[in-house]
Amino acid sequence: MLIFVYGDDSYSSAAKVEAMRTQFKTKFDPSGLNLAEFPQLGTGKTDLGEVSQAVTSPPFLGIKRMVIVKNLLSGLKKADAQPWINIFGLVPESTIVILWDKDGQKAIEKNEIFKKLSGGKDVFSYVHSPLADFELGKWASDYAKSIKLNIASGLLTKVVAMVGDDLWQLSGELKKLLARHQGLSRKIPP
Repeated sequence: MLIFVYGDDSYSSAAKVEAMRTQFKTKFDPSGLNLAEFPQLGTGKTDLGEVSQAVTSPPFLGIKRMVIVKNLLSGLKKADAQPWINIFGLVPESTIVILWDKDGQKAIEKNEIFKKLSGGKDVFSYVHSPLADFELGKWASDYAKSIKLNIASGLLTKVVAMVGDDLWQLSGELKKLLARHQGLSRKIPP
């Protein structure tokens, strides 16, 4: 299985990948032995051989393996695409490959890897575009509830209007309000 996750809303893309990672660990791999992520922490570079080995290796003491490759498409030149197309075109049934990219929909859908592989069997795409006004207000309300922030709808509307559709910043501002509220509700020791 090959999954493309991309779009201008990087917060939602990151949340989608995290949800898939969590679901995979819960369902198939609580030990974390069958999860590989690239580029590896501290390297900054995605190596074709390492990714190829991770994709083609059978799962260790399990039935599924997950390989997450971040920002490959946005950093790859068209001339270098064919070896990657060959690897991702032969993903074993036991492996789930997620190509998670920071670029927007237009850039990714012009990419050679996407064009060659997106129409294949067991290939899925999750595009995350910025939320429209109504969706943004609903997202902010749902997020406030999820972090247990009790906020008046008028104040929430003002926060959303000031911040806009940047969900990273909006979630941060709502967390700040929660921290401020929690700080005020604590009793100060004598």
